[in-house]
Amino acid sequence: MKKIIFIIALLIAAFVGVKFFATFGEYSEGTRTGQVTKFSEKGWIWETHEGELLMGGLASNGDGGSTANVFEFSTTNEAVIDTLEQNPGANVTITYKEYFNVNINEGNTSYLVSKVQVNR
Repeated sequence: MKKIIFIIALLIAAFVGVKFFATFGEYSEGTRTGQVTKFSEKGWIWETHEGELLMGGLASNGDGGSTANVFEFSTTNEAVIDTLEQNPGANVTITYKEYFNVNINEGNTSYLVSKVQVNR
């Protein structure tokens, strides 16, 4: 009986560990440069800011055609929000982190922007 309880406790601990990593685990980080073509506030309860960065060039759409190379991102950082709102359509470099899972109060994408630099 003790062995069964131990195995169940071990399985629960493994599930909690995997869920914690999937929720808070950072997948990648980096920078992207381009022109912000869309930046808006979304949400009723948890308001986040969502944007699209046009990076130039074309990407394959999977059907043999091509589409604009757009990078979708989210942010809750007030400094990033202020900079992007004050410089609409500007060429910027954003610093981001990609997460396996993002909490609903942080954004709709897995890319969270933490820093932005306006390129003059």
